[in-house]
Amino acid sequence: MENNNWVRGAMLLAVGLVLQALRLVIPMPPMWTVFIVGTLVNMVLVLAARTVGLWPSVLIAVLLPVMAYFQGQLPLPFLIPVVAVGNLVMVYLCARFWGKGIIIAAPLFKTFILYCSSLFVLWLVAVPEKLSLFILFIMGWPQMITGILGLVLAYKLHKRIFPDSAV
Repeated sequence: MENNNWVRGAMLLAVGLVLQALRLVIPMPPMWTVFIVGTLVNMVLVLAARTVGLWPSVLIAVLLPVMAYFQGQLPLPFLIPVVAVGNLVMVYLCARFWGKGIIIAAPLFKTFILYCSSLFVLWLVAVPEKLSLFILFIMGWPQMITGILGLVLAYKLHKRIFPDSAV
């Protein structure tokens, strides 16, 4: 069963990378990109947390922001660990509290971690003010919205894929 989880994890990583790359092949306004791609990537994180176990999910949570940087979606390499930690919080809380009402805390904590960590990184590194404001905006309430929508999508998809499993 352990090998199946790693294979499923690799498949979910591939899906996450393809969904993340949508912004490179489908022309969308920047805010649409944030909401559509962000929601789909959060959905993959939540599905991973629910279906493949903690360690494959951790790997997915860390590799997605690395690839986002190489795709040009993260403007600074210093944001890779920030996004990775936010993803790890989301994955852990979703794995821990799936099926409980408190699961809504996962996107809220992720947003809090992303925003506060971004503030800290931008305080440490001299970044032009416009870029700094853009990063703080993106790491704020849009992350909460995409996290909640990703959670809802993952919940619905999980019920369709695994109808016999417990919620």
